[in-house]
Amino acid sequence: MDEAQKEAVASLRMKMGDLLTPKYDTDFNLLRWAIGYGMNVDEAAFYLEKHLLFRRFHDLDNISKKKTNPILDEYFPIGLIGETGISEDNTLLVVECAGRIDLEGIMKAVQSTDFMLHRLTFQELVLSKLNAMEAETGRIASVIYIIDLDELKLHPSLISIVTGQCKVPTVYSGQLAT
Repeated sequence: MDEAQKEAVASLRMKMGDLLTPKYDTDFNLLRWAIGYGMNVDEAAFYLEKHLLFRRFHDLDNISKKKTNPILDEYFPIGLIGETGISEDNTLLVVECAGRIDLEGIMKAVQSTDFMLHRLTFQELVLSKLNAMEAETGRIASVIYIIDLDELKLHPSLISIVTGQCKVPTVYSGQLAT
């Protein structure tokens, strides 16, 4: 990290205070927020605070310990996660085959809270792997996220999934890739 990045990280850490948990409080997690907002620390802090409150409310640091819905485990697989294989990249590759999933059927079979828990668990798994790469290499890592929509069947009833209950996780997890 250069000096400006170190200052941004220190400033965000100070502004967030006790909202930062030991699991989330890494230089690179904070740096991602600063970079995502063009090194505008005040703007990054505004959105980071919302994100940290969301994390606290949903206990995201411990989400992997929660039992997930077996229907989602069977019919909505988590996806493939791994390093790209190019060590200079320090990049994680995530492939999700969303097009092959009967999302309409799943949403009829499970509660929306279970669906959200499943998605948040996946995003936390990605973040954990990203943080492990960073701890190992000492460099910020990034994610290439591929969503395979082959065979996707659009249905009007599914629009509310993206614009409704899953909007917040999508917005907050979007910071992961910046």
